[in-house]
Amino acid sequence: MEYARAPSLEEALNLILERLVGISKRKGLRASKSGIQQGIGFHLDTPYIIVEGLIQRGLISLTGEKFVLTSPGETFVEYVVEIARLIKPYSLFPEFDEGRIVGAVLYALYDWTNKKDAKQIVEDARETLRLLNEVKKKNSDAFKIIAVTLPRLYFEDGKYTPFSLIEKIYPSIAHEAQGVKNTC
Repeated sequence: MEYARAPSLEEALNLILERLVGISKRKGLRASKSGIQQGIGFHLDTPYIIVEGLIQRGLISLTGEKFVLTSPGETFVEYVVEIARLIKPYSLFPEFDEGRIVGAVLYALYDWTNKKDAKQIVEDARETLRLLNEVKKKNSDAFKIIAVTLPRLYFEDGKYTPFSLIEKIYPSIAHEAQGVKNTC
């Protein structure tokens, strides 16, 4: 008797890495699956924790015997790459980082509070991109500091979110994001 094979977190991680590589290349960023994975967090298990959370929140779903990105999941990974593309020139990451900056942005945008659903996660990513663009227009020095700090900050302990980082570096932007920044 054969048992149905259960998809693994490794397969779900591979799905998101492949999608991020594809979007990155389409947007002009060099990226590899291993490079992106190396950029995700500070521990070897962090990519798997994130993927499991994305499954639980409905950004990745199991269809039959394989994982697929849901519509919110597709939107979320697009925002991840857009933010990486925006900050990369100022991030002090090497030119050929193989996508580590993409992995670092995925890590930063993940909901470490474990309280948000897919819609809220996508909205937070959209708002983060909007705020970054706004800071870039209004204060290039503040934007450069954010671009260097965002992909290097430890987010897992919940002390920082992308919103709190932006607010600390460029406080006047906080008034524009009042309803979003304190959602953790």
